[in-house]
Amino acid sequence: NNVVVQDETNTLYWLNEVGEVQWTKKLDHPVIGPIEQVDLFKNAKYQLVFTTSNQLHCIDLLGRNVEAFPIELPSTTTLGLTVVDYDKNRNYRFLVPCGDRLYNFTSDGKRVEGWKTDASNGTLTQRPFLYQRGGKDYIITSTLEQAFILNRRGESRIKTNALPATANPWALSPSDLPSILRAGDDGELQEQRWDGAVEILEHDVKDLIGLEQQSYGRIYWSNESVTVQSGSNRYNLAIDNRRISSVETYPGGTGVVYCDDNTIHVTLLNEPISSVTQFDGTYAKAGRLTTTGPPVLVIAQGNAVIAYQL
Repeated sequence: NNVVVQDETNTLYWLNEVGEVQWTKKLDHPVIGPIEQVDLFKNAKYQLVFTTSNQLHCIDLLGRNVEAFPIELPSTTTLGLTVVDYDKNRNYRFLVPCGDRLYNFTSDGKRVEGWKTDASNGTLTQRPFLYQRGGKDYIITSTLEQAFILNRRGESRIKTNALPATANPWALSPSDLPSILRAGDDGELQEQRWDGAVEILEHDVKDLIGLEQQSYGRIYWSNESVTVQSGSNRYNLAIDNRRISSVETYPGGTGVVYCDDNTIHVTLLNEPISSVTQFDGTYAKAGRLTTTGPPVLVIAQGNAVIAYQL
């Protein structure tokens, strides 16, 4: 695996597993949202796809533009793209929210025919994500006030209703009757259910500011602590004398806790008792640099990119 970063001059750097720069590529604007890896030609020769504010980019692993890219977006995006592979056959769709519209592009950069772009009633504030159940696709996005749950054509699949406005993202809560949850700006827990009902749920996390769902449980956080609810088990993590600003969780259990003093704290959220390691930095990603290598945390520290073995 490799690491791709962008500096303040909008230059991309492609680093190998020992931190050597393999190539650079100058862009006109900063990358917005995630950089995703795809296999457009289904030959195990991969590409990177991402957006800037006004373009959809696709480059190969040598930094060259794939034919037909970059594509000019119909309007600017502040959220970036979501890559969807409905049938796991690498027939990708690139979903890009731009203002109050959600655009859908094929893997060769063309607009998907028949896709309804105007399913929302206001400016979109969450990149869409895909949930599949019972042979049906659910594409979930949101404005400040209301979630929108769409089908493969961009049409409403489930009726939704408005809730108190917040920019916090929705997280899926899978169950016999699925729902999505998010933290409200006043610390409330908002729920949009698959039967169309909305509700403010009771909870006991003081000053809730965010949540995520993983297979091992639901993770809540406030400025003071992180709470993991796993079935009937519940445990808390506090970062001494620091205020938590956000938390990033990974399926394997790794939790990356960001604090507002530019420190990053890494632990295992799927274990009730786990050590916490502190790093200095403002942004990090966990993963592996080689298939058989140990897990690492890659951190941006000033003008350096440093990989720490976990």
